Amino acid sequence: MTRLGVIGVGRMGSALIHGVLNSPGLACQIKAYDHHATPDHPLKQILCASIEEALDCDVLLLAIKPQSFKELVLPLAPSGTGLISIMTGITTTALQARFPHQEIVRAMPNTPLMVQSGFTGLYGHSISKSLHVFTEQLFGNVGQIMWLEQETAIDALTAISGSGPAYVFHLMEAMMEAALEMHFSPTEAHTMVLETVLGAAKLAASSKQPFTELKHQVTSKGGTTEAALRILDDGQVRPNIVKALHAAYARAKILGASH
Repeated sequence: MTRLGVIGVGRMGSALIHGVLNSPGLACQIKAYDHHATPDHPLKQILCASIEEALDCDVLLLAIKPQSFKELVLPLAPSGTGLISIMTGITTTALQARFPHQEIVRAMPNTPLMVQSGFTGLYGHSISKSLHVFTEQLFGNVGQIMWLEQETAIDALTAISGSGPAYVFHLMEAMMEAALEMHFSPTEAHTMVLETVLGAAKLAASSKQPFTELKHQVTSKGGTTEAALRILDDGQVRPNIVKALHAAYARAKILGASH
């Protein structure tokens, strides 16, 4: 049985823990620590009183915010302990400087892992087969995974997938605003937008056709969709989305260089 130590039980850390607890196929003993955790935390049964207790593990998961990394007072984990980090921008080099005797995996999950629909990019150089398999099981419990050949790809994946849900929610906000202006109730507007986005994603997932072709199938010449897309094109929405993702990519690289 793998002993998993978790530092940080915020949204992402808690979601990964719940994924393990709800997976009968993953034999794992979990000990977690978070100095911000309150006595009534939903995971209080596995919370440790000290960080040293959580470090008594086979694999250590760092699920803290990257801003907290420099301030983290963390005794050295036992030699041979596998280390998995989900901190944005904290490179393997920076992690290795703090944990010189550990095998290291960098992971970039997105927030839908909280509903077992996440997408996680993974990078691990020369790690053992056991850590490779455990990492796949850990993140595979809460969504899809993709191993990356180069660590630099983590920053690009962060821009596309890690931050991606926010872009979708931004679009949903705008769609709901328009629905409200068209005199639908907030409940009706929310339901319409949510089901439309869910349906579109399911359709895309079930189809082998590219997104462009799926868009064309909704767009009749001279119809309502064409009128809407013309406004989006005139406003340079698509180029600006691409530009925005490049900005996120650039910021991820800056964050990595600062640690």
